[in-house]
Amino acid sequence: MSLFVNQWYCNTVVIREKLCTPDNELLSVSLRPHYLPREFQQLFFTLVYIHPRANAATAAQLIVDVTHRLDSICPDAPKFILGDFNHCTLTKSLKTYEQYVTCATTLRNSTIDLCYGSVSSAYKSLPMPSLGASYHKCVFLMPVYKPAFRRLVHGEREVKIWSEDNVASLQACLDCTDWDCFSCENTDELCDMVSSYISFCVNSTIPSKKVVVYPNNKPWVTKELKTVIIKKKRTFFTGDLLERRALSREVRREIAKATAKYKNKIEMQFGGSNIRAAWQGLKSIACINKQADEASKTSPLKEYWRLSYLTLSTAFFPVLKVVILLSISLH
Repeated sequence: MSLFVNQWYCNTVVIREKLCTPDNELLSVSLRPHYLPREFQQLFFTLVYIHPRANAATAAQLIVDVTHRLDSICPDAPKFILGDFNHCTLTKSLKTYEQYVTCATTLRNSTIDLCYGSVSSAYKSLPMPSLGASYHKCVFLMPVYKPAFRRLVHGEREVKIWSEDNVASLQACLDCTDWDCFSCENTDELCDMVSSYISFCVNSTIPSKKVVVYPNNKPWVTKELKTVIIKKKRTFFTGDLLERRALSREVRREIAKATAKYKNKIEMQFGGSNIRAAWQGLKSIACINKQADEASKTSPLKEYWRLSYLTLSTAFFPVLKVVILLSISLH
């Protein structure tokens, strides 16, 4: 039993399981292609051949045991089981797996070459001509699965362009303002007037642009990191191995810089007096109510917890103390 992999698609192949019994032959491998949707880490493929006179129950149980061992390696990775099953099926053994092949796979219009997968509605099967004088037909599995950033609705956000020239224009606008004209006995009204005027100056002098926000965007990803990742993707087509390794090291360095910078930003927000954001983050983590969870999907407390729970630095302990006190107050 053998598996052929196009090197332009993937050159990282690891053999996970090999099995040869009177009932079936089995080969399991893991692949890490050059491109994968962000929600997947790797792919598992299990090739199976079951003898026509084999015990179907025993062969199915062997496949289930191998599948469970692969689940222990990477539970979230997609897994596919394909091959010549003859009279055996996995419909009752692996109820969470879906069978994709719906067309005839032999010259007698029978379907014995099956493909099971852990991803629902991932492929659509189309019959193809046989290879040479083979009794089995080729089956083309057309991808139907859409990545998360294409399935989920993306939004648009308006951001300000804070360049040096724009900031200088805003400063000149504020310097020319006669602040003595803002006079009011009520302090709240005075603060409201001054804040409204500053917002008017910002909107008049600072230009804005619309950016598309995808559901899988990470808040710590910087422009420099995206540039390096694009350069790395280009090396897969040029085939320069030395440049690819150098860019891989540069990507890791940029990721470390970006996450550290974002972590420091979140820590500075905790040092302020925004207690409301802290409460919303805590309610989001504890799932106290859905409204707080929807309002604080990108709250500082939630992001800080995600970035720092593995590496407890000295700066984390004051924040941890605040979280413990807030959690005690909930009870």
